[in-house]
Amino acid sequence: MKLKGIGLSEAVYYAGIKLIGWNLLTHANLRWDDWLRKNSRTAPWLTAIEHIIVTPGMHNTHHGWGGPDGKNYCNFSIMFSFFDWIFGTLHCPQGRPKNYGLPGENAHWAEEVFYPFYRSKSKSLKHQAPELKDAVER
Repeated sequence: MKLKGIGLSEAVYYAGIKLIGWNLLTHANLRWDDWLRKNSRTAPWLTAIEHIIVTPGMHNTHHGWGGPDGKNYCNFSIMFSFFDWIFGTLHCPQGRPKNYGLPGENAHWAEEVFYPFYRSKSKSLKHQAPELKDAVER
């Protein structure tokens, strides 16, 4: 059965709704996984689950830097973290990052928008954050 006006099958429609719903859940500031991570009985299960699906803690790790759980260049998946596991970019956090964003000064908006087309002569991320030099050069 096609959904009227959209042209999608019912299965594709509901899969999209689930993906959007899960994405909202991981981006919300609910942090429902923190109490699971701190509980000694549920922590191993949460780590196993985080090898399959993304949790809010994994998403925070993706946006954070500093401390043991701030890893900008990991956890790229939106819903299924086994893709990160396969490609070696999975990091299952034990807590929250120390800071959020990218270290160093923010680039001008035009430099960020047009970066794929040219490289600015201003200081790049690898000069501002030596600890990220290897990740930037990959």
